[in-house]
Amino acid sequence: MLTCVLTVSTYASCAAVFITLKSILVVDLLGLDKLTTAYGLLSLLEGVGSLAGTPLIGIAIYASRTLCRNTGTFVQHFCFVETTTLHLSTIASLNQTRSVQLICRD
Repeated sequence: MLTCVLTVSTYASCAAVFITLKSILVVDLLGLDKLTTAYGLLSLLEGVGSLAGTPLIGIAIYASRTLCRNTGTFVQHFCFVETTTLHLSTIASLNQTRSVQLICRD
């Protein structure tokens, strides 16, 4: 039970950071004049990620059903998602400067 509480708390904290700081980061990276376009595109990409991520996790759970039957928990899946998110966030932050330069090019 404690593991579930810690996992959900970690996920909720990470999600809250993205929601609250999204507009601030867009203005900081692209400027106030491009806020509406960039925020709209960012929301579109988040929606696509949500639509694609849910079935992929479902496939992963279905594929590893024997593991879940043996252990009786989905902690491994939550840890996998958190680790993947951490790695992808690190890669994205390393490539941030190049991406911003490409987006801001007129």
